[in-house]
Amino acid sequence: MRRVLPIGLSLLTLFPLWGQAQGTVVTAVVLPQSAPDTLEVDLLVQRRTLEWERWINGTLTLVLPDSLTPWQTLSVEVVPGSSPLDTTFYRLEPFVLWQPPVPGTQWTRPRLGVTIYGPPDFPSSQLIPWDTLIRLVRLRILSTDGSWVPYQLDWARPLEYYQGLAYKQREDVLPWVRADDNLEIVARAEYRLQPMRVPAHVVQDFRAEYVGDRTVRLSWRTASEAFNRGFVLVRWWKPFNTTELVDSVLLADWQRVPLLRGLGTSDTGRSYVFLDTDAAKRRGEDYCYDLWSTDFSGRLRYHGRVCAAIPHAVISFAQTDPNPFTDRTVIRYRLEDRVLLSIKVYDLKGKELATLMEQREMQRGEYTFEWRTPAYASQGLYDIVLIAYPVDDPSVELSRAIIKAQLIR
Repeated sequence: MRRVLPIGLSLLTLFPLWGQAQGTVVTAVVLPQSAPDTLEVDLLVQRRTLEWERWINGTLTLVLPDSLTPWQTLSVEVVPGSSPLDTTFYRLEPFVLWQPPVPGTQWTRPRLGVTIYGPPDFPSSQLIPWDTLIRLVRLRILSTDGSWVPYQLDWARPLEYYQGLAYKQREDVLPWVRADDNLEIVARAEYRLQPMRVPAHVVQDFRAEYVGDRTVRLSWRTASEAFNRGFVLVRWWKPFNTTELVDSVLLADWQRVPLLRGLGTSDTGRSYVFLDTDAAKRRGEDYCYDLWSTDFSGRLRYHGRVCAAIPHAVISFAQTDPNPFTDRTVIRYRLEDRVLLSIKVYDLKGKELATLMEQREMQRGEYTFEWRTPAYASQGLYDIVLIAYPVDDPSVELSRAIIKAQLIR
């Protein structure tokens, strides 16, 4: 049934700015960019008016920077599962416009966005709760040629020309407005932009540690990252007893090693680890490592240098405690590699007194071994000999450590 207005009442009194839905806020949120050829944008709507409650359709258009080169090819897609709109009633069509719609006009900035087609009736249209941000859709902008998608987006203007929103009423409200009519949101609709937050690119705690088997463990972490494609490691050789660095080699980069790929732009960082297992490294020499990162434009950023020594001796430490001793002593030693270890005891004439360990495979680390002297051992000096063969390193034929220990009876 049509409503009839009482005589003498103003239409503007009953229905102020009807069809111009006050208090409608549309926000474009540019999300952190994890890869240079991809950018995602959330399109949100917020209803701050009681004048309408069901959103029906619209076209939302964004504009790219003037710096975008014409040969760059972009595509736009809807991120699956990003929209609450029932696809039974709604159809979402993303678009990229490279040519002006009117012959003879020129565009200096390409435009992209989405057109949303809604259902013809009120019950099937999307309810927008009062004063609640609702994501209509998430758009994914892709560069098909791998170039950097710019993140400096804005709403296409003039707004009344490039943007369009419409809603439906629950029932007939005016003689010329029916319940299922689409009413355009024109005035008092506010378009906001939340640009991508770009944090500082912070790299911390770059370290190098020898972990055995001629392997150096490189580690670092990021507190935050900005447009980071990934990291690059360069290794230098520092010859013995010199300060000069020579023979630099590109050790690893993010293109060949997936673990070195960066997070793009992120407020939170992560830890990175790389193992330099190159067997060409020489024992008894120092090696230094430079850490770089590559941003989306290909520019390199330097993050420091660390060095590590490749030990010459497999057994780097050996002693007994106590020394002198009476009936027992503890042998303490450190191995710099995975080895086959033997421990033997000789008297001063070179006669073997005891075999404490024979060709036992041991990992890199610090160890202790208690030797209880046999009753027949006489007082005097003894040589406790540790002999180690690296399991996987034929360049070291033998590593030997001799401890002079005095037995007191």
